[in-house]
Amino acid sequence: MHEKTAFGFKVRGDEVRDGTIQVEDFAATASAIGTLVQEANRTLHGDRAMASVRIRADSFYAGSFKTTLEVVLAIADHAGRFIGNEGLRTSEELLEALGLWSKAAPASVLAGGLMGFLKWLRGKPPKEMITIRGGVAKVIAHDGATVHIDQSVKTLFSDPAIPQSVSEAIKILERHGIDSLEFFGADKQGRRAVRITKGDRENIERIAKERDRHSQQERHVRKYETWLRVVSITFEGRFMWQFKEDGKLIRAHIEDQNFLNRVQRGRVEFRSGMSLKVLVKTVTTRTNFKSSRTRRSILKVLDVEDRTIRRQLGFDEPM
Repeated sequence: MHEKTAFGFKVRGDEVRDGTIQVEDFAATASAIGTLVQEANRTLHGDRAMASVRIRADSFYAGSFKTTLEVVLAIADHAGRFIGNEGLRTSEELLEALGLWSKAAPASVLAGGLMGFLKWLRGKPPKEMITIRGGVAKVIAHDGATVHIDQSVKTLFSDPAIPQSVSEAIKILERHGIDSLEFFGADKQGRRAVRITKGDRENIERIAKERDRHSQQERHVRKYETWLRVVSITFEGRFMWQFKEDGKLIRAHIEDQNFLNRVQRGRVEFRSGMSLKVLVKTVTTRTNFKSSRTRRSILKVLDVEDRTIRRQLGFDEPM
């Protein structure tokens, strides 16, 4: 099952006054925003959905630089029937949780998603975050100020990788001549743009560094050999292969470039259900807010179950 939502970003300042932008600035910003969306999807959905971000043709006009991106959310077959419940969010809800636009929220809940929350913090991590009821969390700042946020925003903030990804996505604001970066919904009404200034960027950067420093202190790394059964395969971009390990669905990056090169040269067609013997690295990060996240990487593919493919890949020959 696939569904998609469009959103845009707009850069303002003297550097883009004529409606053009440095290609490296555009590429770095678009790529970092795409990574942010994918990271947020993994945090909220785990293995149940895969997000991809595409650039859509759009108009540019003098005084700023504007473009539109499109998020395509592929719901895993085993989870598709649960869309709308069981914690699965649509691509629209995913972008709203990130704060890439703002919609009206209950009077007691902070609008603006994660971006709005990071702006509200003003460079200082919260003193306490408490889940209370109905998918809402109460946040207490160091100065005693309080605010209520959606549970999805708390989940995203509690993953140390997400504030760091936000920092990367707005890094263009470091450039002289770039005054602000705006995110907005592209195809529907009732969405207010979220504007990030240079001051906001500095505050978000401070929070991201603090979260990253803390996560480094509570990171557990493990390496082990195992057989994994292939579920789905991706060779391009940052997407991960899906496997089953002891009946559990997992995802992992293939970092064994020698193996990937052999596959591409040999044009091997893997089948779902095939098994690989691999050296796996897992990195588990725990936070102050009692959440954890495990990232998996395949450091080396040691063997392949199928004998024909073993020969095609040269596993029976000296490496």
